[in-house]
Amino acid sequence: LEGFQSGLSWWTILQKRENFRAAFKGFDFHTVALFGQTDIERLLQDKGIVRHRGKIAAVINNAARAREMEQEFGSLARFFWTYEGREEARHIEGVPAMTETSKRLSKDLKKRGWKFVGPTTCYAFMQAMGLVNDHHPDCAHHAKAEAARAAFYTGDIGRAIANYHAENEGWLTAADLANYRSPVEKPLSVDFHGHRVYSCDAWC
Repeated sequence: LEGFQSGLSWWTILQKRENFRAAFKGFDFHTVALFGQTDIERLLQDKGIVRHRGKIAAVINNAARAREMEQEFGSLARFFWTYEGREEARHIEGVPAMTETSKRLSKDLKKRGWKFVGPTTCYAFMQAMGLVNDHHPDCAHHAKAEAARAAFYTGDIGRAIANYHAENEGWLTAADLANYRSPVEKPLSVDFHGHRVYSCDAWC
């Protein structure tokens, strides 16, 4: 959804969200990665979504790249949480369109072959996934986001990240997290702004 929103209002995309969900098979990136030219033509005829050939092709491409990432890191969460904007958010005044962290994430994704993943799109993804909580401390959603993030940190992956921050006072690298393997991978049920941490919603 982040990619489709590029250049459009979020309200336009949110109104079509369930149409997108149906068109892209429940946002299952394993299934979307197998879409071919016939599917692209079908989607271009679907009036319920944004009919942009480039964005549709990007979703299919990104789904395939997500499968590769899952094979490399074990899960998408293991990769994306290396770009948690934890410290950065404390120094933000107002709500920026992008940050240095989202620029790094965008650059990394592009190197891996992802499309429509500019730094602004990546920052919106970081907000939706809970990688950064840039709500003002007086905002009612700030505490809710922090509570959700705290709940995430009770999971195996979350504990690995928290321990790294505590021991090293620095950023967890992709290599660090790729080498971490939980004996039991527990599905995460925490929602950030309506998205599950493991969800593919933001990229599809």
